Amino acid sequence: MASALSRLVDRVGEGPVNLSVSLTDSQEVLSLRARIESLEQELDALRASYNHTEFLYRCEVVVNTELLDLCREHGIKVRRSMFDRLRE
Repeated sequence: MASALSRLVDRVGEGPVNLSVSLTDSQEVLSLRARIESLEQELDALRASYNHTEFLYRCEVVVNTELLDLCREHGIKVRRSMFDRLRE
């Protein structure tokens, strides 16, 4: 806001300055703040869900890698496509 005000003051000598002010109903502001809070809570829940899903995926990758290593060590044939998935 300070930079906008300083730009306005700098332009005062250049000619007419038009200034427009609009006021918003306090009920609308309160409603918008409540909506923002609701959206932030929803976002927090989505982030937690994403983090949990990512954790489960990482665990699955570790288990699959260990299984493939065990299969290799014991001479159990595994489809080649299983090895390709590790590189993705």
